[in-house]
Amino acid sequence: MRPQSYLKIPINFRDVPRFRHQDLPMHEFRHYWAQGIPVVVTHIQMQGTWDPAYFIKAHGEKKVTIVNCETGKLKSTFVANFFKMFIESVGMADGSWKLKVCLLITNFFLQ
Repeated sequence: MRPQSYLKIPINFRDVPRFRHQDLPMHEFRHYWAQGIPVVVTHIQMQGTWDPAYFIKAHGEKKVTIVNCETGKLKSTFVANFFKMFIESVGMADGSWKLKVCLLITNFFLQ
């Protein structure tokens, strides 16, 4: 059973559910994803480097729409600007922002 604190909006980072990769069934991940609830997943085996610098170098000049997690406000920016927030802590004062995975797949991998 999930603690009700995970269903609050906006979500405090300390309330974000955390799982080891091997302990998170896909149906549970989809449950959180469908509600827009962030999830921290640890112990993932990844090939290559997928840090902010990778996305800035590989896709930095692509224009995307980001979503403010607290307000739902949409904002147009470049991939480089979005990922620089993680490196430089720039823009964090105006909320938490996200790129939706489906947008990344559509814009980057299906073109």
